[in-house]
Amino acid sequence: VFGMSHWVQVFADAALSSGMTEVVVDHRSVLLTRQSDGTVAAVDGRCGHRGGPLALGDIEDGVVLCPWHDRRFCSRTGREIIARGCGPSMQRVHDVEVRDGAIFVRLSAAGSFPSDSFSTVDSHDPSPRRRPPQKSTMEVLLEQETLRETGSLSGTPPHTPPSTSKAPCSEQYISDEFLF
Repeated sequence: VFGMSHWVQVFADAALSSGMTEVVVDHRSVLLTRQSDGTVAAVDGRCGHRGGPLALGDIEDGVVLCPWHDRRFCSRTGREIIARGCGPSMQRVHDVEVRDGAIFVRLSAAGSFPSDSFSTVDSHDPSPRRRPPQKSTMEVLLEQETLRETGSLSGTPPHTPPSTSKAPCSEQYISDEFLF
């Protein structure tokens, strides 16, 4: 049950080097990060913007970069560093303790955060729950053009999450950014 107030041992302290890792705590995806001062921080493991897996992104100086849309979050506070379009969103921050060589996490239940929509994990399906994939404006326009020209949408590729290779100013990146 989300928001339980007990401590859960989740990872060996020595195994979390200078990077980050995703763990599941009471059916919730949590991102553990090692800070430059050696401490450990924990935030929801899925980006509050569109559910990107933060553990697959990058971390530098305590700032986590989402691999899907380049959103940046402070791994200590959960605050978005650079807000684009929709204003600042936040990741839920969880309590962390390191004792006897192990990392323990206690989930926070205070308030409501955008990351809540994506971070719950079903006990029968370990992949975090996500909103159904949504098509970008460019995909919708391309489908409309294909339908107009051919009368059929067959052969159009299914929607996939945006790749990290898109330039921040590309049409695809911009259209994805303004869906929410």
